[in-house]
Amino acid sequence: MKIKRIFAVLMAMMLLVPSLAFADSNESGKTPVQSPAADLRADFGELLAAHYEYQILTAIKKYQDAPDADVAQEMLEKNAGQMKAAIKSIYGQEGADQFAEIFASQYEDSASLGTAMMNDDKEMTDQAKQALTQDFPKELGTFLETATEGNLPAETAEKVLMAHEQDVIDVTSHYINGDYEKAYDRFDEGYKRMYEIGTALSQAIVKQMPEKFNNTKVVTPASDLRVTFNQLLGVHYSYQTLTSLKQTQGADDADVVTEKLEENAMDMKAAIKSIYGQEGADQFAEIFASQYEDSANLGMAMMNEDTDQTEQAKQSLTQDFPKELGAFLETATEGNLPAETAEKVLMAHEQDVIDVVNAYMNEDYETAYMTYDEGFKRMSTIGTAVSGAIATQMPDKFSSEMMPESMPDTGMGGTADQQSLSTWAWVSFIILAAGGGFYLYRKNSVQ
Repeated sequence: MKIKRIFAVLMAMMLLVPSLAFADSNESGKTPVQSPAADLRADFGELLAAHYEYQILTAIKKYQDAPDADVAQEMLEKNAGQMKAAIKSIYGQEGADQFAEIFASQYEDSASLGTAMMNDDKEMTDQAKQALTQDFPKELGTFLETATEGNLPAETAEKVLMAHEQDVIDVTSHYINGDYEKAYDRFDEGYKRMYEIGTALSQAIVKQMPEKFNNTKVVTPASDLRVTFNQLLGVHYSYQTLTSLKQTQGADDADVVTEKLEENAMDMKAAIKSIYGQEGADQFAEIFASQYEDSANLGMAMMNEDTDQTEQAKQSLTQDFPKELGAFLETATEGNLPAETAEKVLMAHEQDVIDVVNAYMNEDYETAYMTYDEGFKRMSTIGTAVSGAIATQMPDKFSSEMMPESMPDTGMGGTADQQSLSTWAWVSFIILAAGGGFYLYRKNSVQ
């Protein structure tokens, strides 16, 4: 692959990605969490996280020879196809074909991995693993070093891409061996890694050509807050949808998935307790307890064809929960996120979950995956809105320019300008940002 062509392809990617969620960086109504560089970071995180989920689904569904295996692979290919079309519109067919060639091997090898494992074909399994963990990272690593003019060294990129592909292999292996706790724990690790990769890649690009991003910074307190919400909400959506779906199937991993959904709420409760005490933590946990319990109840009611229980769960998810959390958010952000606005988008989110489960149960897999994809993007929209309200409320704490005081090593070369903290620490940070609003909130305010 020729160096100039590689560079041209990534130039297209750099122009494409910032426009995916917030095309006009000068659009009125922007909050401190939005800037050209922050948008690039958020968009990369969202794209990579979705890619990671579809890559794992492709391998596992192929192993299971599931009826939705081909649809899962199509969703994995869709991202590459959209990028190819965007690049073609700027650089022509040749550049688009070269870009697509890199990713074609990866998603094809992901499918081959699952099929080889299903057939207990050790030679083909080893070949797929070799291609994923060695060949693909080396090719893409060289690509990224050349494109970023050395701001992201090939060796560094290759190392982290190898770790990503190993995440996919390990999740798949644990899952097919029935070790669901290890599978989902490893999924969590890999999911966080995608956001770290997105941050590091964004930094390399912005450092290379700061003028393209209006000399804004990739990592600021405001940008950190936004990506934190996007990451937490994205994985929450995954586990909520899976909780309902696995319950409808009576699947062996149903309880583990429900536990993962609850784990997030418990981590939040512990973080809030460390700042606001038991009362504040209990109030926060009470809101989310109803949501994850109703998500599990929805799946069980649908499995049992219990119409009354199904409608009850849907009512709670699409009406009661959004109303309660909407009032909570309005109070916490001192009106920067109005209850009515929050309630509306939360209702849409809960409907996404219900629609995905309904379509999947009816074996309309294309609709199920497309709806899931739309819902996943919605979580980033919610994350941006919530973090934007908080940053607007407290601009001194969440500047769009001020850099974090400490920037730990992310494994992407040198010291990356990001705060890669544990989930509970991030949540503590978020809760602190909301100030005394949590104590001002009371459940009876929405009754």
